[in-house]
Amino acid sequence: MPGITVTNGRQMVIVPFEDGEMTAVALQRVLKFTTPCHGHGTCGRCKIHVILPNGARSVQLACMYPAREMTIEMPVIRLKVD
Repeated sequence: MPGITVTNGRQMVIVPFEDGEMTAVALQRVLKFTTPCHGHGTCGRCKIHVILPNGARSVQLACMYPAREMTIEMPVIRLKVD
């Protein structure tokens, strides 16, 4: 199953995603991840650091970035507990 690998250097979580959804939606299913602007891309609070194949990092807004198989860095990973 494809997934988004989320790491902070100490922890790693694989987040599944569905075709066509934004990264923030997938992250919110598994992690405590907020989008105060409700996915409109106006607040900038959902910034993620996407690790590119060449090792470089690209800063993106998770609410505007399509989910795909990738690795992202987040400083803190908080699992959602229902």
